[in-house]
Amino acid sequence: MRPGSRLARLGALTQLVFALLIGGVSGLAGDPEPDFVPRPVVLLAIFALPGLVGLLAIARHRPAMVLAAGIASAVGSFVAFSGVTLIFLVPASLMLIGAARVPAEAGDWRSRAVGAARAFLVVILMVGAGGSALLITDARCWTWRETPSGVVMEPAPFSTGEVEVPLGSTGYGCANGLISARGVVLASALGLAAIGLAALPVRRRRAAD
Repeated sequence: MRPGSRLARLGALTQLVFALLIGGVSGLAGDPEPDFVPRPVVLLAIFALPGLVGLLAIARHRPAMVLAAGIASAVGSFVAFSGVTLIFLVPASLMLIGAARVPAEAGDWRSRAVGAARAFLVVILMVGAGGSALLITDARCWTWRETPSGVVMEPAPFSTGEVEVPLGSTGYGCANGLISARGVVLASALGLAAIGLAALPVRRRRAAD
C-alpha cells in the first residue's frame, strides 16, 4: 500500500475510533431522555459514516471519494458548541492529505468526471444525514413511575408552562431537541445512499475496436 493510502486509511480508522469515543462519552453523560433512538447511538452512526465511506473509497482507489469523506468529517467537527467534536479535524486532515496520494482506478476522463460528481453528491448526503438526525427533532415530556419491575419512563403531554407532577410519579421532565423518528428515518436513507454510492462501481465505456 502506498504512503498516501496508508495515511488516508489511518484517517478513516481514526474517524471510527473517535466516533466510538464520542458515542461512549455521550452515553455516560447525564440521564437518558426519551429519544426515538438513543442519542449516543445516533452520534456514533453519523460520525462513523465518513470513516466507512473513506475505507470503501480507499479499497476501490477513489481519491475523490476519500476527499469527500475528509470534507464531511471536517464539517462534522464543528457540530458541538463545546468544541469536543474538534477532535475530528485530525482524521479529516489525514484523509484530505492522503486523498491526493491515493492511486486512482483506471478510467477515461468521463469516468473520472462521474466519480467527481458522485463524490460531491456523497458529501451532500453525509452532511444531510448528520443534519437530519440532529436538527429534525421533537419536544416531549415524560414521567418516571415505580413498578414492580423497577422505574419506568412514561410519556406525558408536552407543556412549556407550569406543570403538575402526576400522582404516583417519582419524577417529571420536559425537553425539546429530542431525536425524532422523522430525523432518524431520513438520516438512515441519506447515509445508506452515501455508502451505496461510495461502493457502486463506475461504469466505463468500452474502447472502440
